[in-house]
Amino acid sequence: MLASFILLAQYAGLFQPLNAVTYTLLNRFDSNQQSNIVLVESTQLSLEHTPLVKQLSQYNPKAIVVFSNEQLDKPDTANNVFYIGFNDSSCQKPISTWLGIDIVFEPNATRCNGWLNTLFQPLQAKQLIDFSLPITSLPKFTSKRVLSGDLFSTQVNDKIIFISQLTNNYSHSLNAPGLQSLANPVYLYAYLAHNLDKQTLVSIVPNYVCMLTLLVLLFVLVACYQKCTLSFNLKLAVLLSVTWLLISYFTVQYLQLLIPTIQLLISTWLAFLWVFFHSKWSEEQSLVRLVDDVEQRMFGRYLPKSIIENASPWEAIIKLINQQLSLEKSIFLARVEGDHRLREIHAVNCQLSDILELRRDYERSPYSDAIKELGVVKVSRPFFKALGTNEFQYITPLMYAGDIRGFWALTIIQDKQFIEQAFKRNVNRFASQIGELLYHFRMYTAQQNANKQTITRALTLRLSEPLSKKVSSSVAAMEQKLSTLEHIVDKQHTASVAFNLFGQVMQLNNAFEQLAKRQNLLIFSMNSLDLLLSVSELSISEAKGKLRYLTLNKSEFKLLVIMSERYYVLRVSSIDKTANSSESDTPFSVSGILFEFVDITELLSGLKIPNILLKQLTDNTDQNHDDSWDSL
Repeated sequence: MLASFILLAQYAGLFQPLNAVTYTLLNRFDSNQQSNIVLVESTQLSLEHTPLVKQLSQYNPKAIVVFSNEQLDKPDTANNVFYIGFNDSSCQKPISTWLGIDIVFEPNATRCNGWLNTLFQPLQAKQLIDFSLPITSLPKFTSKRVLSGDLFSTQVNDKIIFISQLTNNYSHSLNAPGLQSLANPVYLYAYLAHNLDKQTLVSIVPNYVCMLTLLVLLFVLVACYQKCTLSFNLKLAVLLSVTWLLISYFTVQYLQLLIPTIQLLISTWLAFLWVFFHSKWSEEQSLVRLVDDVEQRMFGRYLPKSIIENASPWEAIIKLINQQLSLEKSIFLARVEGDHRLREIHAVNCQLSDILELRRDYERSPYSDAIKELGVVKVSRPFFKALGTNEFQYITPLMYAGDIRGFWALTIIQDKQFIEQAFKRNVNRFASQIGELLYHFRMYTAQQNANKQTITRALTLRLSEPLSKKVSSSVAAMEQKLSTLEHIVDKQHTASVAFNLFGQVMQLNNAFEQLAKRQNLLIFSMNSLDLLLSVSELSISEAKGKLRYLTLNKSEFKLLVIMSERYYVLRVSSIDKTANSSESDTPFSVSGILFEFVDITELLSGLKIPNILLKQLTDNTDQNHDDSWDSL
């Protein structure tokens, strides 16, 4: 599609005029200082043209060209004199424009300008006029000086002389490189004649060559951009742009050929943008599918939110307190943001109205006493209503990094087993953790509120939720679930290791790592058969038969294993193929083999007759099945 657009635009000629910009810049770097064209400007051309022609003919010029918008009579005795500019029929100028700049020479438009074909070698193809000659290097004389004879023969001898009417100051300026300060259109013809005389016209690359070059360039760039990184592609595009400009400069200066610089630049950057946005679009679609896939897989799998992501952390805090502390009453007070006052939040085993203390300023006692103590203090003055027998009241600050988040007032009934020092130590630990939790919750909510502001989101280009955030949330949910499961498996005392069908270790827990160290098992250099032979007394044929039957029939078997005077029940079972496993992962209906070592040494040491238990533990329901080759 990109190639079709560029080639169609090139075929229609939409890009070619844009080269006028680069060509105009390149015309400033030449040092051509000589010209065989002489300009003579007259203030009264209709009266002075005849004496001017006669006077200049005495110097034997190559030709005299008189430009006039009115019909003038040509002198009879004049040779190689051309009068142009006045025609009864419409004529096309031999100079056309690119982007409004007069730089293109049209050889096919010289029907009314036959003097060009007479004086110069006729051309067929369209070419560009070279304006690198400084305007100060073009000889110019006034008619008054010519008529007075104030000329040297070498100044006009064998030169082409242009005679024209002096242009008024209010005329339109010329739109050509270096001629913006002039208004006389004869200067354009002077530069054209100079180019034809010096043969410095710049050729244009044929259209079919441009199209073929652009097509090859597009295919190469698109293939290269897709394989490289964004930073490398950007550097490559800049390097190619500089290269096209340098090549264009050298071809114009030394080969008199203008390559399609603008087309090359446009193709380079359009290919870069095309690959960039296409890759971003493809990546975004892939991420959307990934997020949907993760959400579908996580659907139905319970995953509790983080406490700081809830609307309020107090409900979770109260559940924690109720589960682990035996308190009579508890009331939590939160600090009012931007103030040193407090407000009641939650009450446990009582009502908020049970507070007898009227003060809500944490700069006053008893709150200030707890802050000075940096922990729990006993409150001597009444804080709660209707205290029971042996019920004492305490208060502790909820703070983190010096930031007061609130206070925790509580009561406890003291008995003979009550140890106040241990009680305070435990309460301080819980208060410290709760204070840190409240601090992080406040920082999280403040950040969320700041991010939700329209101005902030507009300045950070996040008016809509970025897809990367959804991906991060989905990946974080899966990572949390996976890390939780791995942690649970590592905490199990049963040593477990899983192999795939090709003998590679897929997963093992911490208990098996310790077992492998004690038994010097190089587990990552072993397969399932090696492990079974290392820990049991089975022969190779028996071990292979059991693993074969287990793989083909999705079964399991148990063995009693003795290693270093410790007794283990080895349970070997197949792992069913998961629903999202591709057929290329494993050709069978199982995806692996699981080994579980259950240590029963302590259990057997407490039994008088352990043989009965051993028989029950190692009883295999599939043991009677024949696992020989004859049954397969």
